[in-house]
Amino acid sequence: MSVMPPNYILPPEILNEIFLLALPHAKRGNYDALPTEDHTAVAVSQTCKFWRQVALESSALWTEIYIQLLVIQMPQGGQDRVVTFPRLDVVDLWLERSKQRPLTIVVDGASSDWQLPELLSRLLREIHRWRNVDFQIGNLDKCVLGALQDPICAPKLEAFSLRTNISFEGSDLVSALPLEIWNESPLLRQFTLVAGVVNSDSETYFLNWAKAVVSGIPCSRLTHLCIGGPIGGKERLSISEAISILSMASNLISCILTSVANHDNPVRPIVRKEKLIRLENLENLSITANHRLGLHSTNAAILGPLQVSLILCFVSMPNLKSLVLVDKQFWLDPSLGPLVRRFGCKLQELVLHVLCESHDVIEFLVASPELTQLCVWNAEDVFLSELVRFAKEEYQLDLRRDLCNKLEKLALGKGIYNAEVLASIVFGDTRVSSKERKGWPLQSLIILDEHAEDSSEGEEVVSHNLDLDWLDGLQPKIEVDIIPLSDYIVEWVNEYTGRR
Repeated sequence: MSVMPPNYILPPEILNEIFLLALPHAKRGNYDALPTEDHTAVAVSQTCKFWRQVALESSALWTEIYIQLLVIQMPQGGQDRVVTFPRLDVVDLWLERSKQRPLTIVVDGASSDWQLPELLSRLLREIHRWRNVDFQIGNLDKCVLGALQDPICAPKLEAFSLRTNISFEGSDLVSALPLEIWNESPLLRQFTLVAGVVNSDSETYFLNWAKAVVSGIPCSRLTHLCIGGPIGGKERLSISEAISILSMASNLISCILTSVANHDNPVRPIVRKEKLIRLENLENLSITANHRLGLHSTNAAILGPLQVSLILCFVSMPNLKSLVLVDKQFWLDPSLGPLVRRFGCKLQELVLHVLCESHDVIEFLVASPELTQLCVWNAEDVFLSELVRFAKEEYQLDLRRDLCNKLEKLALGKGIYNAEVLASIVFGDTRVSSKERKGWPLQSLIILDEHAEDSSEGEEVVSHNLDLDWLDGLQPKIEVDIIPLSDYIVEWVNEYTGRR
């Protein structure tokens, strides 16, 4: 009696479900999702006749397309070329095999060239099927943007992301953007726009463009919003503009505002306090400041140290779980402490990449009993000692036992550390036995050391200013990472501005 191979025993429907579970998701950096011969959909279609039939009949296998724009360096004297990977005919093949199913499309490249308009024309023919679209393209000119501005509808679009630089040349930034696509997308819930302006000769700040963009899309239905200019660029969000955006997008779950700077007249109230913005659903908020000193503008100068944290004075976020503040130029607003109780009770992650004092952090810790992740950038040796003292004297609380008893991840920087003080925060006492340390939640300790030496590949980073012998033999073991401060800032900015 002949025995049938196992791949013939399974019904095609079950086999198809297995194939779908093995699919890599198309997103930037996930090179397994590139349409190569190693891609799951391609591999199963070339295994045997039966699997090929199942794969070709399953349109769902071909709905996620990851496309890279690669720069091909030519020999000396030749002009570099930009090519699409995979080839355009392969893109056509995937579009054909996906039939009429909704599409996930990722286009990733540092430069755009002659092939980009041709690629976009192919993708735009399928705009009625767009569901999740992520474009990160070096530069977009008027011709390419013009193709996106035709009155076309994307009825299935749920998530749209565009990170690019735009050839400005005096035209209005907002008019150069494809607002029609976003406005005619009733299902749009996630929106990302990080747009720079290619206009290096000008020293003018570009303001109010973000508010105009958000006004032109169905922002009241958005659940995820990331908007702003590139870090260090001239495209800014003023504090009042950021507050206006939050007031328009009342159903947000996650919000990232980048390149926020103080371009408001400090004499005029930003908003009236009785108009407190209540964001019931907001769980994640990240605000990154942009202070590019040395530039001046006749209509938008930096007027005094009004901190980015001032935004929090006008927003109530009762369900906030993650708060990220990045403002390395100025201190936290001195009136912020009493305000954190409005949103701190459910806070689980707190990142303060700002100049702050110990009492600022204590206010957050007291108001955030559920905190599991804490990163304080300006955490020098004196800061740690003050943290312990302030908790005890002002609140009669033990820092570790009462305020850090649920911390799973702790990141501290910058400066030279006192191991005894650090240990007292982690364990309360360096003399605590390993038996007593069992069950404590801390799993990861990250130390951002400006004196640490960059390591070679495969080697640990070395710090000559920190003694961590007290961590030896701990059970359960704590994962400790010493990261050069410069490396951490780059990684951190990429993560929290969505540039993954």
